[in-house]
Amino acid sequence: MADGNTSTVVWWVAAGGAIGSAARYVLAGLVHRFTSAYFPYGTFAVNIVGCLLFVLVFGLTEQRFQIS
Repeated sequence: MADGNTSTVVWWVAAGGAIGSAARYVLAGLVHRFTSAYFPYGTFAVNIVGCLLFVLVFGLTEQRFQIS
């Protein structure tokens, strides 16, 4: 990362983090509106959706980027 693209990578990571945290906040708020307050269903839903998205992205890129 010693080349000139370091700042570009940092900006992409920051943008992804901002979008992800905003989506997490919105989804958790929506789920909390429709469920009881006794269990953190919003957090649970966000974690399940995140895991599913991770598996989807991993599955789609597994064949393209093989580690040997």
